[in-house]
Amino acid sequence: MTAAPKAKYKLLILIKRRPGMSLEQFREHYEERHVKFAVDMAAAVSMCHYSRRYLQPISGGEFDYDVLTECWFDDRARFEAVVAGMAKGKLSPEIVEDEERFMDRAKTRFFTVTECESPL
Repeated sequence: MTAAPKAKYKLLILIKRRPGMSLEQFREHYEERHVKFAVDMAAAVSMCHYSRRYLQPISGGEFDYDVLTECWFDDRARFEAVVAGMAKGKLSPEIVEDEERFMDRAKTRFFTVTECESPL
């Protein structure tokens, strides 16, 4: 019998690009510039996984969001501290300044999840 996997705590962020910016420009800025902030910060906040899931419309229209960002943590206390800080808008001025270059910050949404899986 195998041991259950260690719990992971996840912060999810829905992000919309700045008006007038193409999806390609948005993704390029995020991947080439903004990711560096999270990578630099990851060790300090005990983040163990960081991914971006870009949404690709398949049936016309514009989505409310362009990317789902996932930040995973092994340590519950660190996770809770980061979530509390995000809820209070505690971000470095450099991160805020960069976000304003490519995100519609008023539409950004932060949330946590409870995952339920079914064996197939």
